[in-house]
Amino acid sequence: MKTRWFCISAILISTVYLNACSVSRVGFYVPQVQFLSSLIFNRDNTLEDAAWSLYWLGEERPVHAVNVSGHILFANESGDFVQFDGWQVIRSDNLLPGARVASVQITDNGLRYIENSLIVSQDICADWVMSAQSNPSEAAIIYRQICGTDADSYVNEIHLNELNEITKLIFKIHPQYPSLLLQLDIS
Repeated sequence: MKTRWFCISAILISTVYLNACSVSRVGFYVPQVQFLSSLIFNRDNTLEDAAWSLYWLGEERPVHAVNVSGHILFANESGDFVQFDGWQVIRSDNLLPGARVASVQITDNGLRYIENSLIVSQDICADWVMSAQSNPSEAAIIYRQICGTDADSYVNEIHLNELNEITKLIFKIHPQYPSLLLQLDIS
């Protein structure tokens, strides 16, 4: 089992590095995601229950989290894929209608939203602000980033527990959709 996870991690790391070097900056393609999914979710082996839930457009979708080169990749066997770089959700696949890919780029003063390689919006964002919580059962620390305009603003959030582990992520991935929520299932 350890050998299998080592191979999967090596393939994911290689794919991330190849993605960073790609000329088109499109990144993961459907065949790559399907290939990685088939490795991770091989039906011959029983995989643990997903430890995270993705909440998107009123649906709850179980996802697995894999740490790769400082990024956290969230994926499931349905093809849902979210890439978090430590401060920003920078990519999501299979969430927008028509299998469109949503990417987010960090700019000097905010965020640029890209859909299938086309810029659809650009928002100005304030710096991240940290706040300690009085109720540590929810989160010990929450980082918040306010983006948009006064008339149309939203908040990206990173929730950490008392061990500084991420327990919840709330991020806008496209200007025409509500924020997605990724939450660690604590049982």
